[in-house]
Amino acid sequence: AALPPDLGTAWERVVDEVMKRKPTVAAVLAQARPIDLRDGELTIAVSGNHFQREMLADRANRDLVLAAVRRWVRTAERFSVAEENGGVKDARAHPAVQAAIAQFEGDIVRVSRRAGEGEGQ
Repeated sequence: AALPPDLGTAWERVVDEVMKRKPTVAAVLAQARPIDLRDGELTIAVSGNHFQREMLADRANRDLVLAAVRRWVRTAERFSVAEENGGVKDARAHPAVQAAIAQFEGDIVRVSRRAGEGEGQ
């Protein structure tokens, strides 16, 4: 399903609204991006460390984000968080990867998950 063309603007408004109440949560949202909207559910991809994802799992934080999502994203009744973990589908869709493929006339051979800060070091 194609994302609504105004979803980027709506997402910015969600981030702005959360920023007024909880800047730390808004900072996580500012790095997230909406990737799907279907059947009343907005899915956002969150990159970042475990701590940042945990912030969005906190009930009070989720309620705050949900209120903003419902106010600004038409048809969204709930939201879910997808971890941006370097899956092939996500990697191919990333604008930087698209640009690199076009520049070097290449293709993706292998996708590896990069260890987060403090992981496996």
